[in-house]
Amino acid sequence: HGGGWKLLHHMARAFYAPVFVSVVPVAGGFELRAVNDRPEAVDLTVAAVAVAMDGSTRPLAQATLTVGPDAAVPVLTVPAEALQPQEMLAHVWLDGQGNRLGGDHFAPHPYKAYDLLAPGLTLGVEATADGWTLTISATTLALFVAVEADRAGRFSANAMTLFPGHAATLTFTPATPGPAPVFTLRDLHSATYGTA
Repeated sequence: HGGGWKLLHHMARAFYAPVFVSVVPVAGGFELRAVNDRPEAVDLTVAAVAVAMDGSTRPLAQATLTVGPDAAVPVLTVPAEALQPQEMLAHVWLDGQGNRLGGDHFAPHPYKAYDLLAPGLTLGVEATADGWTLTISATTLALFVAVEADRAGRFSANAMTLFPGHAATLTFTPATPGPAPVFTLRDLHSATYGTA
């Protein structure tokens, strides 16, 4: 779009990562399944939390396991009743050294059923030798946070979920040299209610 990746490109890079943990609805709850497309086994720690619309979380379950090469295995099952009506399921997965490999969220209900709060997004921009570094933070749960530029170029990440106290840092590399771009933030709340 405009010479850069669409949001789905960024999301696909995440869900087609060599190691990924997805949420699958099952009878009575939600099963977290780990996929390892690497040719070697990987040690994973998977932690699941309930997240409210204000971004507060409470732990639900955690498991550590070894996932064999080219395998998909169940990791955790979270009972449906573990989530309140206005909560979503969020999870992260780390490698054996404690490095974060990824994270995702799952909405058990349609997004329109949630009382989304204005995320209070803030953007910090710093020029670098070959582009700009952007730091985005939120004061509440912020879903599908997307940043756009008024110039052609490539973002290192986009379409993110942000939690209070956990800023996202990404880069923007312009297609050609020129003046500083104007960046615009969007998210599910602003798409639904018209404000950022």
